[in-house]
Amino acid sequence: MKQTLSLMSLAFLLASGCGSSTDDGQNVTDFGGIDFCYADCGSVPPEAGEGDAAGQDGESDVPSVVPAVENPELVLKITGPSGNGYASVPGAQVSLSGLVFGSFNTIAYINEATGSSGEASSSPPYWQTDSIPLVAGINKIRVTAQGDQEMAEEAIFVTYNPGFFFPYPVEAKPNVLFQGEKQVVHVTVTLGPFGNMTGQSLELQQVDANGTVVAQLGNMVDDGAVQSSGDEVQGDGVYTWQPSITCQGPGPVYLRVGAQTRDFSGAQYRAYSAPLAVDCVPRLSQEACMAHQSTLKAARQAYDAAIGHGVQAARQAAIEAFKADPSVQESSSVGDTDGLWVAFNDGVLGALNIPTPGMRGPSDGAEGVITSALIDGSIAPLTKDTLLLSPFISEYGADDEIQVFGQIAAAKACPAFAVRGPYNNQAANLSRFRGMSHNGIVAISTHGGVFFKGLSKEAKERMRWSHKGAQEVLWTGEPVNCTALTKKTVTCTSNSQCPTGTECVVMQASYSGGSASASGVCVDSTQADIMSGRVVMGDATYGITPAFVLKHGSDEKYPQSLVYLGACSSFYNMTMASAFFATGAKTILGYTGPVTNEFATKTGGEFLANMVENAMKAGAAYGIGVQDPANPGSFFRILGARDLTISNSGILNESFETGDLTAWERDGDGRVITKLGTAAPASGKFMAIISTGLGFTTETGSIEQTFCIPA
Repeated sequence: MKQTLSLMSLAFLLASGCGSSTDDGQNVTDFGGIDFCYADCGSVPPEAGEGDAAGQDGESDVPSVVPAVENPELVLKITGPSGNGYASVPGAQVSLSGLVFGSFNTIAYINEATGSSGEASSSPPYWQTDSIPLVAGINKIRVTAQGDQEMAEEAIFVTYNPGFFFPYPVEAKPNVLFQGEKQVVHVTVTLGPFGNMTGQSLELQQVDANGTVVAQLGNMVDDGAVQSSGDEVQGDGVYTWQPSITCQGPGPVYLRVGAQTRDFSGAQYRAYSAPLAVDCVPRLSQEACMAHQSTLKAARQAYDAAIGHGVQAARQAAIEAFKADPSVQESSSVGDTDGLWVAFNDGVLGALNIPTPGMRGPSDGAEGVITSALIDGSIAPLTKDTLLLSPFISEYGADDEIQVFGQIAAAKACPAFAVRGPYNNQAANLSRFRGMSHNGIVAISTHGGVFFKGLSKEAKERMRWSHKGAQEVLWTGEPVNCTALTKKTVTCTSNSQCPTGTECVVMQASYSGGSASASGVCVDSTQADIMSGRVVMGDATYGITPAFVLKHGSDEKYPQSLVYLGACSSFYNMTMASAFFATGAKTILGYTGPVTNEFATKTGGEFLANMVENAMKAGAAYGIGVQDPANPGSFFRILGARDLTISNSGILNESFETGDLTAWERDGDGRVITKLGTAAPASGKFMAIISTGLGFTTETGSIEQTFCIPA
């Protein structure tokens, strides 16, 4: 029985390919001429614990169809305690964990604040350190994977405060600033029950990347004085301040919060949060954008005109078109094995999306890692929200697994998936890609490729890319529209008042004559993503890099999500999958090299449908990880939790212990807090409040969630 729980109140607290499908009665759906198996068709192993084939230990076997080979590059990623390079921890020790792909001899770490060092233990692709002693304050810990020919490293800044802990990140609206432009920024932080402040306010600071203080920005308060301090609700544990910031850049503005407290001996000191990086970028003029687009289109035309003489001749023609532009700083070389790319002298990156007909990308792309990486432990997404993106359905036609999965998931009564999409062609835009982390299931069918292997290390460091080698790119359906780039920040009260491609972020409220009004600014995230190397300008549409996933997944972590990447080379060197894993996704699937539409539709479609229709866990639905017969060496592969299930029909996040409204649909004013004055959660650390309008919200609130009750 499916039920929808809807809660409304004046103010009350809550404790913690296209075509019709036909069924022949054999559990096989015929969709566009492709047999689409979604039950036990003999191609996948049984679920763990079901019969002898599952093994004597009750765990499912997921065999490898071929011997493992080396990853094409050595890739290292820190995923815990944070995947974005900054963390705050409650204890005097920390254990780091992460991923590694490729051939290596050792993974070593050093805490530069103490000099303590050691080697991590590994069971590739996973690694973990022993407990690392910390000093009070900032600890920069560098991790290095060393191979015979390659070295990969990454650092994380870990903040430790004796007797005090900032459990929740600093947040800022807007999170995009433009060089030389003054902007009011609404900054908040939520305090939990971890230590006591000796004052009534928190100190807001601007610091550099290493934690050195640049400026004191003011005192954050929890006073509910929305028109002055910007604080929305008095006594809810959320502290707020609204400084005016003029960023100089290039590079982020780092914000952190300090609290006066006492250590274990009773001595007073100031505890600090982990910093928040707020984009500070120069504006990209519409004229410069158009010039870059002209160069990319010229290169594509040159490639197409020369392809009759072979791929190398076509590459040479495209590269000559790049180099004819004096604003080009770096570009591909003829002998490179990755896709055609260019770097302009203003920092903008460009690439050519040149798919082979019938393929999910170029047919001459290199194959990547072919091992599968699975971890044990039963787990489920924290929300049934499902996002389906198909930027090139007009090319694929019937050969698109996303359309099939959308029909199956939408028709399922229990569990009741909240299906968003499929968003096809231009509707699969950057805004929807930025919103991926709201969802428990993300499924994408698109073109993919590998680019920027030869881009200079200096350029990659300037863009703060985690990996300094080749980058996997997924193409969106959003056409490059230079006239949509904003020339200045404008105010707004709703998205309808913002230019195309921007979003109204409300951060101010005023009251007059008994009525309230809210306002904010239109945030141009596309411009910030382009100028930070997270979005690539194509000759037709935009593409996203792993840095895009890390940025927007760090702003709002993935709720233990299942992510399917139906694109060529989406698992080439694992940079994209690592970004999803580092930001909270638990199971990610993709393809190691070029794949045909037919293969991806059948293979990915069977996996997705098996998880819904046959209630299989990820490892069983994945099976043996098959090879595309049309592209030897290109395999379907999985990273993460093999026991992930999407068959949970019950209510999710019922006591709000995620710290937010994950799994709930909100209308009007609804939020999750740790306290309200003297009122505390009946159990756990969180409770929800819905009202007739508090702070910036002027509408009566409600939250609801659809779930199933056993008959």
